Amino acid sequence: MWVCTWSHRSEDQLNKIAKCTANIVGYIGEWHSHPPLYSAQPSSTDYQLIHTLAETLSKDGQPALMIIVSSNNITITVQNNS
Repeated sequence: MWVCTWSHRSEDQLNKIAKCTANIVGYIGEWHSHPPLYSAQPSSTDYQLIHTLAETLSKDGQPALMIIVSSNNITITVQNNS
């Protein structure tokens, strides 16, 4: 499983990767950083994204993962809509 920034991947690319790896490698969530001096707490946009990802990934019985990195901490959010 891997975490990537969705905007850099299309669903076709993700399906191709899954097929080429016999579904051993698959998408589980997002990561990004917040600017220096900002918290790693999820923003309202982050919460909207994790909700959308959880709805999509729940179709495969998977939870959604979001990792946010800031200069002084890391936040890990997991949402399961199953």
